[in-house]
Amino acid sequence: MHTLEFPKNPMFKASTAVIGGVAITFIAFAFMQYLISGEQRAPIKLGDDITVEIFQAPEDKQTTHIKRIPHHPHLKCRLKHRHV
Repeated sequence: MHTLEFPKNPMFKASTAVIGGVAITFIAFAFMQYLISGEQRAPIKLGDDITVEIFQAPEDKQTTHIKRIPHHPHLKCRLKHRHV
Protein backbone atom coordinates (compact mmCIF):
# COMPACT_ATOMS: atom_id res chain seq x y z
CA MET A 1 0.00 0.00 0.00
CA HIS A 2 1.36 3.39 -0.94
CA THR A 3 0.66 6.61 0.89
CA LEU A 4 1.09 10.13 -0.35
CA GLU A 5 3.61 12.26 1.43
CA PHE A 6 2.65 15.89 1.76
CA PRO A 7 5.32 18.50 2.15
CA LYS A 8 5.81 19.55 5.75
CA ASN A 9 5.44 23.20 4.81
CA PRO A 10 2.58 24.62 6.96
CA MET A 11 1.81 27.26 4.32
CA PHE A 12 1.20 24.53 1.75
CA LYS A 13 -1.13 22.69 4.13
CA ALA A 14 -3.06 25.86 4.93
CA SER A 15 -3.43 26.90 1.29
CA THR A 16 -4.53 23.38 0.31
CA ALA A 17 -7.19 23.42 3.05
CA VAL A 18 -8.44 26.87 2.02
CA ILE A 19 -8.59 26.03 -1.68
CA GLY A 20 -10.38 22.75 -0.94
CA GLY A 21 -12.88 24.53 1.30
CA VAL A 22 -13.56 27.18 -1.32
CA ALA A 23 -14.08 24.55 -4.02
CA ILE A 24 -16.50 22.48 -1.91
CA THR A 25 -18.42 25.60 -0.83
CA PHE A 26 -18.74 26.79 -4.43
CA ILE A 27 -19.99 23.38 -5.57
CA ALA A 28 -22.52 23.23 -2.71
CA PHE A 29 -23.90 26.71 -3.46
CA ALA A 30 -24.05 26.01 -7.20
CA PHE A 31 -26.03 22.83 -6.51
CA MET A 32 -28.41 24.71 -4.18
CA GLN A 33 -28.95 27.36 -6.86
CA TYR A 34 -29.71 24.62 -9.36
CA LEU A 35 -32.29 23.13 -7.00
CA ILE A 36 -33.90 26.50 -6.26
CA SER A 37 -34.12 27.59 -9.89
CA GLY A 38 -36.20 24.55 -10.86
CA GLU A 39 -39.77 25.52 -11.76
CA GLN A 40 -41.26 22.30 -10.50
CA ARG A 41 -43.98 23.27 -8.08
CA ALA A 42 -46.94 21.38 -6.73
CA PRO A 43 -50.26 22.50 -8.20
CA ILE A 44 -52.43 24.60 -5.92
CA LYS A 45 -55.82 23.01 -5.37
CA LEU A 46 -58.59 25.41 -4.46
CA GLY A 47 -61.49 23.94 -2.57
CA ASP A 48 -63.89 24.70 0.23
CA ASP A 49 -62.71 26.98 3.01
CA ILE A 50 -61.75 25.22 6.20
CA THR A 51 -62.65 26.95 9.45
CA VAL A 52 -60.60 26.05 12.49
CA GLU A 53 -61.65 27.31 15.90
CA ILE A 54 -58.70 27.43 18.26
CA PHE A 55 -60.28 29.24 21.23
CA GLN A 56 -61.66 27.05 23.96
CA ALA A 57 -63.18 28.47 27.12
CA PRO A 58 -61.59 26.97 30.22
CA GLU A 59 -63.76 24.73 32.30
CA ASP A 60 -64.93 26.12 35.63
CA LYS A 61 -63.39 24.31 38.57
CA GLN A 62 -63.31 24.97 42.25
CA THR A 63 -60.24 26.56 43.75
CA THR A 64 -58.13 24.56 46.13
CA HIS A 65 -56.60 26.11 49.22
CA ILE A 66 -53.26 24.94 50.56
CA LYS A 67 -53.10 24.83 54.32
CA ARG A 68 -49.84 26.34 55.53
CA ILE A 69 -48.19 24.88 58.60
CA PRO A 70 -46.54 27.54 60.79
CA HIS A 71 -42.82 27.13 61.41
CA HIS A 72 -41.57 26.14 64.80
CA PRO A 73 -40.15 29.22 66.64
CA HIS A 74 -37.14 27.24 67.85
CA LEU A 75 -36.02 26.64 64.26
CA LYS A 76 -36.19 30.37 63.52
CA CYS A 77 -33.79 31.11 66.38
CA ARG A 78 -31.30 28.57 65.11
CA LEU A 79 -31.36 30.10 61.65
CA LYS A 80 -30.74 33.59 63.00
CA HIS A 81 -27.66 32.55 64.99
CA ARG A 82 -26.15 30.26 62.38
CA HIS A 83 -22.66 31.27 61.27
CA VAL A 84 -21.99 31.47 57.58
